[in-house]
Amino acid sequence: MAKSRKAGQDWSELRDTCHPGLISELLMATLAAIGTPLETLQIQKHIRDDVVWGHTKLPWRRSTLWLTLRVSIHTSLARSMEPAQAHVQFKNFTLYFLTHLLNLAVSQSLAPDVCKCLQMKIARRAFKLGTAIQSFVQEIALVQTNKATERQYNLRHELQGKDATRPTDIDVSTLEQDTCLTLLSSRAAIDSALHEAKQNIQMPVPIRTEHCEWITFKSDELPHINEAIRSRPEKVYALAEYEQWMEDSLAAWLEKALHQPTARHCTSITESATYYKVVALEIHNGSPDQLSVMLLTLGDLWYALDRIAGSMVPLVHRYSPGLSAAAFNVLLLPKYTQMQRLRRLQMHIEACDRNTQLRPIIADTDDSSGFSFKYFDQSPELQELRVKILADAKIHKEEKRKEWQSNTTEYNTLTTEMDSLHCSTTAGPDGNTVHDDVKCQKCDLGTKIQSISIHICEWPLPENETQSRLAIFHLCCPEFFVAWQNLTWILAHDLGRITDTAGATPEDYIAAYVGLQPYYKKKGSRLTLASSLKSVSATHFRQYKFPIAWDQVFCRNGLSWRLYDKAQCCWVNQQEERPAYTSRCRVLLPQGPYQNLQFAINSTSHSQNEVLAAQVECSPDLNIHEYIAFGSLRADGERTQWLNMCRELRASTLTWNTESVCGLIRQTAWEAGSSGTTTLRTTHSVFESLYFPRELWSNLEKMLEIIQANRHCHYAMEIVIVLALRSLSLIDANEARTQSLRLLQNCRLAAFRWVGELESALRAVTDPIENRKLQHSLLRSGILCKMTFDVEKEHRQLSMATSEDLTMWTAAAMTVQANTPGADEVLSKDLQRLLLRDAKLNHALYDCVKEHSINTDGKSIDRAVSRVWSAFDSALDSWEYPKQWSSPWISKKISATLNTKSQKVSYNFLTGELLVDERSLGMLPKIYASHKSFIRLFGGEIFRVLASDMGGML
Repeated sequence: MAKSRKAGQDWSELRDTCHPGLISELLMATLAAIGTPLETLQIQKHIRDDVVWGHTKLPWRRSTLWLTLRVSIHTSLARSMEPAQAHVQFKNFTLYFLTHLLNLAVSQSLAPDVCKCLQMKIARRAFKLGTAIQSFVQEIALVQTNKATERQYNLRHELQGKDATRPTDIDVSTLEQDTCLTLLSSRAAIDSALHEAKQNIQMPVPIRTEHCEWITFKSDELPHINEAIRSRPEKVYALAEYEQWMEDSLAAWLEKALHQPTARHCTSITESATYYKVVALEIHNGSPDQLSVMLLTLGDLWYALDRIAGSMVPLVHRYSPGLSAAAFNVLLLPKYTQMQRLRRLQMHIEACDRNTQLRPIIADTDDSSGFSFKYFDQSPELQELRVKILADAKIHKEEKRKEWQSNTTEYNTLTTEMDSLHCSTTAGPDGNTVHDDVKCQKCDLGTKIQSISIHICEWPLPENETQSRLAIFHLCCPEFFVAWQNLTWILAHDLGRITDTAGATPEDYIAAYVGLQPYYKKKGSRLTLASSLKSVSATHFRQYKFPIAWDQVFCRNGLSWRLYDKAQCCWVNQQEERPAYTSRCRVLLPQGPYQNLQFAINSTSHSQNEVLAAQVECSPDLNIHEYIAFGSLRADGERTQWLNMCRELRASTLTWNTESVCGLIRQTAWEAGSSGTTTLRTTHSVFESLYFPRELWSNLEKMLEIIQANRHCHYAMEIVIVLALRSLSLIDANEARTQSLRLLQNCRLAAFRWVGELESALRAVTDPIENRKLQHSLLRSGILCKMTFDVEKEHRQLSMATSEDLTMWTAAAMTVQANTPGADEVLSKDLQRLLLRDAKLNHALYDCVKEHSINTDGKSIDRAVSRVWSAFDSALDSWEYPKQWSSPWISKKISATLNTKSQKVSYNFLTGELLVDERSLGMLPKIYASHKSFIRLFGGEIFRVLASDMGGML
């Protein structure tokens, strides 16, 4: 009988046949050894041993009886006549037999498709016989197929008769009258409806500015971004507040938590990080600099979690965390404080790797070096759980033994009784003696004996000690470790790998395995134990009929536990790709002549010689010298990048006012690079002295002089601003502060002048295409003007030192708000990136702007409002500031005059939105502009609107 091996034991396999080698090799070899060759007539038959199986115990196979009958008939004919004639007679017999089957099918009214299938088989066999077909066989085949065809025709005719009763003709004589709608007597009803509509027109719901507050977090409590925050339209500001809290307050919260670390601290960190990751990926997707901030924030949270977990269980720090410090080198970090946080994180990871001599903690181990094996030795809870599982397993085994003994006794008793009986008989209809199926006691006993069965007893834990401890560890996984493992896997796998290696589908999970399910404690672990092998209790071997030996009832555990990711449906040990964040932190070049230069942005590992050798790939729309300059800017290592950039600023080989060149400069200036001995790292070590920055400032000032007269040089202006901000961030010297702030002030004045020129040009243009281009240019100019304020926290007061600075900020904020379409999808990816960065900047400068406004009595706000609304009278009432600092709205009342009514003016420090009587000034409300129908009809158009005294108008 066929055998299968499961859980180290051999099982009788009911699904398979005996090995064919028993006949083809063993029997034939035996006969050849003891017998003599004999010439016999041989025939060939197709076995066609098809097997159909799916989620059932026994598969479907072709009947061996049919093959036996065919062989018997054919060999009988072959013995009585010539082989060729026997072959023809066999084919005729088969055709005659199929004709008989067709007759039975028609007479019993089987389905038409079955009859049709038999007809096709008969036709095929008759065609293959040709002239060798017997006349009587041909005649009966023709008669039966015609009878079947006639039956199918009658069925078809019957169905057509039923369909004929349905109406098919439509009277078209009055078609025009039936399709022409008239409203000859509806004038009064229409006038009444229109009059009522005018009375009940619903105006857009005004914004209740006095109740609007943006989300803030307490400094002594770990913040969480929950579903309620995620669904709010201002979630980008909640995200910015969350990231700001991590920069300002996480260190203090961590020091407090380390005094009395608990598992709840770990769980809280992971829950907070998980929700943050989901929301951040939704908002930051496509923005490498913001994704870098997300990775840094998650890295800070992991750093805090690892320190808490290590203080609770020092064993954690004896294993590698599985994260690579070098993987964070590609982050785009414009601020020096962000580079300090990155240095702290990387130093911690490197220290963990230096102090560990064991493999990564999240890994499958088959020896005693695994974390679960070691932790088991110091956990009384896990040891007690093992004792309980083994004790319960022994009790269950003993109960199963008693059940086996009882069933064995019953089986033996019934078998003895059945052997002593004879089958009952009765008289049949023709008077002959037949078996009595109803009253036969022996057959009843046989049925009872066949029903005696027993389920196997599988030991719940593997025999292997490592596998046993691994299973117990994950049955009651420590809460702190669940949190640590989930967050580490998010950083290493979800964000660090692009694709998953799926592997085989698990057959069983430890949470669902019947032998261990009562002991499983659900703690939200994303990584669980799974087995690619089935347990014996889940196979068709789980139940056996008697007689059966006890050794076959009791079996060892056949599962092989491995770590499995339930969320991504992949096995942990098959994820061999090294975690890297390169794909998330790379500026992607847009379609155009620079696209085949993506390699020049991706890394600094290429050389200038490689660029020269690849110049044959230069686009015909790109100058060969610019191709070489672009490709060589980051070539030959990290230390030369800034020097190459400064040289190109003077040489002007590159076309600076292009999106691709701007992306190259951002990648070069912001990428952290490999760690060095200081926070400046290897990449930015040129800023350790003032010689290089002086040359850089000189080149930037010359570039600004060239572009400031051209309001369309947005990318070139962004390059100047980015480099000026970067130099201010990296150098801690009075000269650097003075030079950089002066350069930023000049950029601000130029961008603000562009805003005024573009607003004037926009009012004069009538072409819709040109109008949209000017709106996008105006939007970009306003963002660039605000970007000059994006300095480190200690420089913000100097950056916004005068009331004129606040006026320019406020006016630019109003410009950005008024020229942003209702749907971001209508904007280019680059503009979406700038808007996201601008929203984060609004949040970062909220306190500074609001405080400066209070100190100047709102005069700067008055001047900014006067620029966009000529009817605004700043000499009247002063601005009212709410008591809650988190409320971004301020308002001012304008008293009524002889020709005007009283109005309320409101301004939002966070978004730059200006309202008059709680409605947007000069633009449609967001509820209109963001509506799907509006976007479908008008796309990204921004319509200018005027106030009206008509009912139902804005």
